[in-house]
Amino acid sequence: MKEIIKPLKKLPEKIRLGGDYNITQYALLLGLLAKNDISIRNYNRGKDTSLTISFLNSVGGVVERSATEILVRGDSRIQIDDCAELEYKGGAVPLAMIIGFLAGKKTCCSLVYSNKINPDLIDFLVGYFNKYSIDIFHRAETNQIYFRAGSESPVECTLSNALPYLKDSLLIYSLTCGQSILIKEKAATDSGFEKLITDLGGALSCEETKSVMTTDPDDPRKRIRVDSYDYKRKIFLKKSSEIGGGELNVPSDFNSLAAFLLLAILKKEKLTIENAYIKDSMGRFLKFLKTFAAEVGSGNRKTVGNYTVYDISIDGHEAKGRKLSGRTATGLMELIPFITIAAAVGNGNTVIRDVSEYGVWRNNPFHEISVALGRLGIKSGALEDGLVIEGKPDYEDDSFGPFDNRETALAFYMLTLSETVKTTFDGFELVGDNYPEIVEEVQAAYERQLLSRSA
Repeated sequence: MKEIIKPLKKLPEKIRLGGDYNITQYALLLGLLAKNDISIRNYNRGKDTSLTISFLNSVGGVVERSATEILVRGDSRIQIDDCAELEYKGGAVPLAMIIGFLAGKKTCCSLVYSNKINPDLIDFLVGYFNKYSIDIFHRAETNQIYFRAGSESPVECTLSNALPYLKDSLLIYSLTCGQSILIKEKAATDSGFEKLITDLGGALSCEETKSVMTTDPDDPRKRIRVDSYDYKRKIFLKKSSEIGGGELNVPSDFNSLAAFLLLAILKKEKLTIENAYIKDSMGRFLKFLKTFAAEVGSGNRKTVGNYTVYDISIDGHEAKGRKLSGRTATGLMELIPFITIAAAVGNGNTVIRDVSEYGVWRNNPFHEISVALGRLGIKSGALEDGLVIEGKPDYEDDSFGPFDNRETALAFYMLTLSETVKTTFDGFELVGDNYPEIVEEVQAAYERQLLSRSA
């Protein structure tokens, strides 16, 4: 679907964001396992929420949705018949959770997934489960995953992934089958899933490792700080851990916050985003922006539900070329589309390396971004583990899209809003279906502009 996008002449002074996508998906899956009802408010209203609700109801869950609340009935009678042919056409995050859930049920069945999902991701997940005698088979040519009864022994594993979704899939597996799991993360990740498990009564503990001071082996006169273990964090979920239930007020959406921060940078304007939830990777992003493209501050700290939120103020300016690699790059991996757009219309060259994992969790995103920038006359190149971008403030602004990845589409949508003329956006449904709250916020800003002109 092609859409004509009007430029947003001026940003509103303040905005509020809709509910977080990931936490909404996590809460829905946990609700299927809960002993008592879970009430989810301020839920994400994107398309995947509807798809996940439909899937849960298809396997025996009882999920009721109104305009203000999703109610997941506790003590659900999950019914998955042997050789059942299931289908889920939503995104990678809920799909990974559903894979963990079905593996934990130890029922012979199959699942068809969307052709928008990178099959390498499924191979990665399936391969990891197979390591622990969890019997899953992937047929990439038909987008099908087959589940069979497998091991019921406790799992202990060490993960090197910089993105959290394998960890989350393993945790939902253990919650479903009732076995304990010990996960050691070499790169500590923060999806919010562990907090949600404990908030809803699950017996889960997290322990961060600390570095220690020791003698420098190359110079005995010096003392250096080194990691005390070969992992950063240890997560333990007890056997037969149960999800109790309760009320959840979903905090602000991660990608929506990143998108409006990007828009302020592109328009070089000030903006305040109210009640923003800052998980670890977003905190790193805000710190990064201070040296990259903006003045950023936070204040008005308060607690909403079980989450600490802040008002974030940003004063955007033109981005400067940067080189991102190693831990810095992996720590910002989820934000690559937003960083690349700011860099593309800024000054200087930006190089992003060591983020190959992002290419697995999304559908060929580096190539997609590079091709889309090329249409605008911006030079860039997709690497095996990242991107190279040559900033060009005076780019050509003819048309945008189409896209396969929702975050990429959202980042380019922000670019169209920063234009001075109308532009054509091919595949706008990817934005509208997945980020309806953002589209509504932009529409409200258009209406305020019309009112100010007529006043």
